[in-house]
Amino acid sequence: MLRTRRLLAAVAALAVALAAAAPGAQAQSILPSSGLYLGAFANEPGGITTLESDIGRTLALDRSYMPWTFTGWAKRVAPDAAAGRIPELAWSAAPTTTAAAIASGSQDRVITAAAKAMRATGVQILLVPWYEFDQPVGHKRFI
Repeated sequence: MLRTRRLLAAVAALAVALAAAAPGAQAQSILPSSGLYLGAFANEPGGITTLESDIGRTLALDRSYMPWTFTGWAKRVAPDAAAGRIPELAWSAAPTTTAAAIASGSQDRVITAAAKAMRATGVQILLVPWYEFDQPVGHKRFI
């Protein structure tokens, strides 16, 4: 399991680096002009600002885990936008719903409402939808 996660992380980092180097990337793209972004899930007192103060630099990404029924998108992304960070939002279906329910279309209203709310923020967001679907058969996140 750990090996699979490391492999997926390496593939994702490579994909970001390759996409950033791709010709025709738009000026307003969320992709870096070169290299890759570094960020953190700052699960500690003081959050990302304390971590940045401790390391002496502003991180490019601030990862947060958002529950399926979350509605406060604008309030969540505003501090990152003000600090020059990209909010990296890992949006979890479990335990509220399942991958099967999403695939069936029964959650389309939730997804549409969240997409509209995120768009309305005017902030570029790196969305990680339904993270960790590499779970065992029977788990709510399994695909």
